[in-house]
Amino acid sequence: MKTTIDMKHDPVLNGIVADRAASFFEQRFRNLLVCFDAGSVFSAIASFLRLQEPLNEENFTVPAVVERTEEAFRQLLQRGALNQFQRIPSPIPELAQKELDTLFGATEEDVEDEQSALVSQHQVQVEQCAKDWRALPTADFKRKWPARDHESTIQEAWALLENQDKSTANGYKTQRESREREANAALPRTF
Repeated sequence: MKTTIDMKHDPVLNGIVADRAASFFEQRFRNLLVCFDAGSVFSAIASFLRLQEPLNEENFTVPAVVERTEEAFRQLLQRGALNQFQRIPSPIPELAQKELDTLFGATEEDVEDEQSALVSQHQVQVEQCAKDWRALPTADFKRKWPARDHESTIQEAWALLENQDKSTANGYKTQRESREREANAALPRTF
C-alpha cells in the first residue's frame, strides 16, 4: 500500500507555510509587535484572513502569505481593530515607529522630511537632551545643559527616557508571557 501526500491540500504543509510566514512577519516587525499582545494580534489577523478570498494552491507560498498578513495588519490597524491589543501607549518607541512607517510604505526620507517639518524646536531640544543624558559624562552634561537655564527641557527629557525604558521593558515582558502561553498550550496534556 502506497501513501501519497496531496501537496495542495495537506493541512500539515499548509500549517508549515502559515507558521513560516508568521515567523517572517514577526522578525520583520518585531519592534512594532512588542507594542501589542502578539498572540491576540495574530489571532485577529487569522480571523480576518479567513473572511478574505483564500489564496489558490499555486499562490499559497510563504511570500504570498506574508504579504497578505501585512495587508491584514494594515487594514485592522487603520480600522482600530487592534487598539484593544496595544500594550505600549503612543508615542511608540522610535524603532517600532520606523517599522510601522515601513509597513505603510513610507521611505526613510519621507519620514525624516515629515518629522523635520512637524517637530518643534523645543521637542528637538528635549530629544537632544535625552541623547546627551545617555551619552555624556555627568560633568559634561551639566556644562551643556545647566539646570538654571534648561530645567523644563531636562525634566521632559528624563520623562521621555523613563517612558521609553518602561515601554521597552513592558513590551518584552508581554512578548515573553505570550510565547510562554503558546508554548504551554503546545505541550501535550498528560492527565
